[in-house]
Amino acid sequence: RVAVPPRLRALAAKGIAGRPLRLRFVALADGSGIRRQVTVRAGSKVVFRKTTRPGPLHTLLVYSVPWRPSKRLVGRFTFCVRSLVGDGTASPQTCAALRLRAR
Repeated sequence: RVAVPPRLRALAAKGIAGRPLRLRFVALADGSGIRRQVTVRAGSKVVFRKTTRPGPLHTLLVYSVPWRPSKRLVGRFTFCVRSLVGDGTASPQTCAALRLRAR
């Protein structure tokens, strides 16, 4: 069991509104049974949130969560990620820029 959730680092992303993209992040420590919570915000409004199933994390590997943004979502957003362990403890959230352009 992990006492302290592994830290993650969000990676900047860009994509096209209405088309699938991957929100990528790097694990900065190992862990098992770790869930990842991904959030995309437009200002303070959350436009997407997903929590993954528990799984392993390995140091310096790049992980991703798929997302198909709405065709209406165009502009600059903030993509954040944090890790969660079974008892509800969360790592600090890290964020990166996300840019979506029209088709």
